[in-house]
Amino acid sequence: MEVAEVVVALSSWKQARRLVVIRQHVPTRPKASGKQPMLFRELEEHRDYRYSVLVTNDTALAPEEIWRTYRPRANEENAIKELKEGYGWHAFNVRSFWGTEAAMLLIGMVCYNLVHHLNRCVLKTAEEGVARLKTLRLKVLAIPAIYGSGGRRPTLRLGVQDRSLRAKLRYWLQRIHRLALRLFNCNAVALPAPAKA
Repeated sequence: MEVAEVVVALSSWKQARRLVVIRQHVPTRPKASGKQPMLFRELEEHRDYRYSVLVTNDTALAPEEIWRTYRPRANEENAIKELKEGYGWHAFNVRSFWGTEAAMLLIGMVCYNLVHHLNRCVLKTAEEGVARLKTLRLKVLAIPAIYGSGGRRPTLRLGVQDRSLRAKLRYWLQRIHRLALRLFNCNAVALPAPAKA
């Protein structure tokens, strides 16, 4: 792994910023993060490397320390982006601060975790990555359906004509049915203890 730095002032920036560039050798570090720019794919000496760039205004830390500090937080930015784009966090505004915070926590903690649990345990297959809510909404959740009965059994009729999507949906619903879901009792809503005689 190699680290370098440069100070750059782009035309859209008000001040110069520090860029820390990380280059990782993929055969040595197979799980190296970063990307391989199209520019370098033709050059043999750069073909086996992945590159990352961190933009910062921190001038105190060494480039290696910048990488060690920022790297664990990199996925947090993806989670925030997902909450804003998929769950509408950017548009939440209730009249009070505490109401807004409660609504955002409910969506952030409950819905986000439920969708990710569904994604990890049901929808994700070995060759596919975890889909974002925006994708799930279009491909899985926004399917017209009629719930009724057929032969005295509850039946869900989905409005899907594509055979491969219908087979996937059937498979996913069977996996959901087989999940061992247990809801834990919360002390805040537990039944009161019986009175002692």
